[in-house]
Amino acid sequence: MKRKIALSLVAIVAMVGSSFAGIGVNYDWKDLGNGLIQFRWYAWGSDGDMPHTIDGVCTGGGQGVHNVALPSGGVLATVFDTDWFEPLMDPALKEYDTHFITPPGGYQMMGVMPEETNDGANPAGLPAANAYMLPYLTGLGTLSSSAYTTFTFTPDPSGQTYFLQTVVTLEDAMVGNFFISGWIHGDGIHQPIEMPLILPEPGTVAMLVFGGLCLIGIRLRKKIFSNR
Repeated sequence: MKRKIALSLVAIVAMVGSSFAGIGVNYDWKDLGNGLIQFRWYAWGSDGDMPHTIDGVCTGGGQGVHNVALPSGGVLATVFDTDWFEPLMDPALKEYDTHFITPPGGYQMMGVMPEETNDGANPAGLPAANAYMLPYLTGLGTLSSSAYTTFTFTPDPSGQTYFLQTVVTLEDAMVGNFFISGWIHGDGIHQPIEMPLILPEPGTVAMLVFGGLCLIGIRLRKKIFSNR
């Protein structure tokens, strides 16, 4: 339900901003339980502008993003979806991991590889080992790239391409301590990313969604009466 509300909110924001040409980033969210909130960040474009490149992405603020390390020594190798070694890592833990999302249609990473850190604190109390009794390393840290890291992808025809999943504590999500930064590029457009993460209170979300529905209802009513 919360995810649907968030998607409705994003849709309303998109309608409000559709009159402005450009590119940018936004997010939707899901409550994972265990005191963790998952955010999926997407690049969007309007009026035909299609984002195709992200670089210099860094996470910061708050307690840090939640990372899950591979078993067998806690190797930090889950920066990308395609690096998730399924035979050793429980696939269900991907929901709790901060990583770049490799979109359908292909991607290419050039330059310096992103890096992540992990304090091993396991704040959500996730399983400490998999079926092979190999240890996990779950905790809070960072995910960062440099100015020399470039993530290019084939744009989604809808103009909305997911590129990053971040998982943070509920506390950080509620108070807006967390943010991402970097750059997003389209054809001839280069836009800085400085995006604070703010989880709206349920009452605020409900008012925004209700307000958006009212505006749609007023527009439909005017259209009906104008056609009489």
